[in-house]
Amino acid sequence: MITIAGVGGIPEEGIPRHTARRDRGVSMLEPKDAVELSATARKVAQTLQAAAESAAEDIRQDRVEQARQKIAEGSYRIQEIVAQVAARISRFSP
Repeated sequence: MITIAGVGGIPEEGIPRHTARRDRGVSMLEPKDAVELSATARKVAQTLQAAAESAAEDIRQDRVEQARQKIAEGSYRIQEIVAQVAARISRFSP
């Protein structure tokens, strides 16, 4: 049985400071919990990591730098870009 002794870990007078759990040698302040992942969960994690690495490789750094320069110069044409993005997105709409 676990009891709550005080607020914020500060014991109140008259309440025992040790719980049954602490008496068994397990510290309440330093949990020893562990998590085991299934083989499926490990494969999913590996797949997500590989997808993230692949996506990072697909970024065209030259285009990113061009956009940064245009933004810094103030010559980035927002309306033109919005129109281009909208046109590309509309191709995927049913």
